Amino acid sequence: MSRRSLEGRTGSGRRARSRGIALLVVLVLLLVMGLTTGMAMRSAVTTQKVGAALRLDSVAQQAAEAALRACEDEIDKPPGQGAPELANLDTLPAQPVDQLRWSQFSWWAPTPPQADQVVRYVPPNVVPPGTPNPECLVERMSLSTNQPAIVVTVRGFSPGYTFDPSTGQTLSGQVVWLQSFLYYE
Repeated sequence: MSRRSLEGRTGSGRRARSRGIALLVVLVLLLVMGLTTGMAMRSAVTTQKVGAALRLDSVAQQAAEAALRACEDEIDKPPGQGAPELANLDTLPAQPVDQLRWSQFSWWAPTPPQADQVVRYVPPNVVPPGTPNPECLVERMSLSTNQPAIVVTVRGFSPGYTFDPSTGQTLSGQVVWLQSFLYYE
């Protein structure tokens, strides 16, 4: 054999090994790029979900604030000029603070268990169409001075809010609760 043919064979073996190493490097780089792309997409989806939840929470917060203002305004109106539901708050029994009913889901029903204990009021036109109406629950509370105060609890909802009717647990959307205490001297 000639010397040339041996050198040619040795050179082609090196080329084949180089091609194999290059292929391995390219595959590793593709794997790294794929993993990086997947992580970036996952991060983008997570950021989008967080942003959507914050937007829904903001809408629910605004609805609750608008409803709280509307309920307090109706309570402050002179007798006969406010909402009929809120006309007889003086007849509600004053409850100790630990016996208020706002935290119990059944009292938020359109007809509460004992309608003479609380007043449920849904202020009109405080949220845009497509958003569930916020709700007010008004109770009287006895203070340590034996004078009554009015407790206004409000729930504001985001668009798409749904709940389990048996437990009141939120299934989708957001709900924000606000509360104010009104004391008149």
